[in-house]
Amino acid sequence: MEDLSTPITVSVAAQPDTLHILRVVAASAAALLQLPFDAVDEVRIAVDEAGILLLESSPDADALQLEITTSDDSLLITMGTDAPAAGWPRAADRESWSWTVIQGLTLNPQFLSSDDGRPAIRFRTRSPMKTP
Repeated sequence: MEDLSTPITVSVAAQPDTLHILRVVAASAAALLQLPFDAVDEVRIAVDEAGILLLESSPDADALQLEITTSDDSLLITMGTDAPAAGWPRAADRESWSWTVIQGLTLNPQFLSSDDGRPAIRFRTRSPMKTP
């Protein structure tokens, strides 16, 4: 697997119709690193579900950010908004279908919050199966 020498960072308007841009960027990074097709698709789905959770929890946000780095033969993806979200993560977020999907498709998913209360979600892609 190759390594991204610098993180990929993308910021888009905090609108549901911009999530496709983040999906494409994340899937392209996964493909660039030669992850199997299934893993690329899982990244795309997890990014979409994380975006849905973040948009629902932070309705006052103007921007949605995506950062992708490589670590330990996998992608480390962090998504967040530019506006604080009260009570992040809410109980409903932890029990949502989106969170269930993210947990099923990624490794070590986490809800994060910056010092000023901006919500974020971080997860790692599954490492590709190695063939002998």
